Order: sequence, then structure tokens, then C-alpha cells
Amino acid sequence: MSIRTSAKIGRISYSTPPAFTMQALGVITSSPRSDLSADFIEKFGDYYVAALILGGDSAVLLSSAAENHAEAEHLVANLEGHFLGMGASETIDKLRSTGGQSRSISLNAFDSLDASHAAQSASDSMTFDDLKRKATQYMSKALELGDRVNKVAQRQGIFETKSLSISQCDAICEAGLVAEVMLLPFTGLRDFVIVPRSSPLS
Repeated sequence: MSIRTSAKIGRISYSTPPAFTMQALGVITSSPRSDLSADFIEKFGDYYVAALILGGDSAVLLSSAAENHAEAEHLVANLEGHFLGMGASETIDKLRSTGGQSRSISLNAFDSLDASHAAQSASDSMTFDDLKRKATQYMSKALELGDRVNKVAQRQGIFETKSLSISQCDAICEAGLVAEVMLLPFTGLRDFVIVPRSSPLS
């Protein structure tokens, strides 16, 4: 039984293509064209960060281990569809009540907005209660993800300007609002293509 939510609200990208450093330009101008890509990649890598995708992702997975595979499949089939309707707490109670000591419940969950992750198993009343509490917390985070993302974006002032400084971008990253990073190859940048080389074509 699982739930996954994703909320994307926009992206931050360069207003103009990024410029190479003097060191990078030195490699471009001094390397023979036939060796340029290999020389450049060796020093600077293949890609640069072209954009930051803003938003968040959250997921909760609950599973039950039974004495044998057939019993586990039967348990999952009986509970399929209940997870979203009942919520995390009720689902765990259901998992617990339908099994005996031979069964255990596992939780795997993450939330990118607060950079948290949980991986836990329970097979007795004490650990069941702790797992239920943690699963319920992550379920709430997942169901409220869109509102949470918007609140963080508002605190960072993203909706108030079309241009952001480097320090603002750093603060946005630290706030956990970057859901994805878009990478593009250096070889597609204008300076890489048109800066003259000291050596002839080969």
C-alpha cells in the first residue's frame, strides 16, 4: 500500500547562458579540436546545472511480511484500496489485526521538502505504535505537500520577483524547495562552439 505525491511550481533558469571561467576558456583555446571534448570533460565534467525545478516530492509505503508468499499476497489483496480511504493509522491497525506474530509491518517514507526519510519495521505492540505515529506524520506531509510547497515559496519571495540573486538561489536550495536539477552538456554552450582554437581542424 503506497501513496506518492509530487508538486512542481516552476523553475529557475539562466536569463543568459552562463559564461566560462578563464581556466575553462584556456582549455578550449589550447586544445586541438579533435581532443577538445575529452580535455574539457576531464577537467570540468560533462554537464552544468541549467535549471532548478521547484517543488517537492513525498511518498509513504507500508508493507506486511507473512509466513509465506501466498499469505502475504492474500493479505495485500484484502487491503488493496483501503490505504487511501482509511489513512495511515487505520491501515496499520488493519495490517496488525489481520495477522499474528508471524507478520511484521514495514514503513518506508520520504519527504524532499524537509529532507527526511524513514525506514522502520514493527512486529510488537511497542514498535507498532511508534511506526503508526511515524507513518501518520508522513501521510500528513504527503497529503499537504502542495500547500507546504507554496508556503515555503512565499517565504522565499519567489512569487514577488522575476529575477533572483545567487544568494536567493542558495536560500531556496537550503529551504528544500528544489525538487529536481536540470543538467545540460557543456558542449551545447555558445562559447564552447565558437571560441577559436589555437590548433587547426584535425
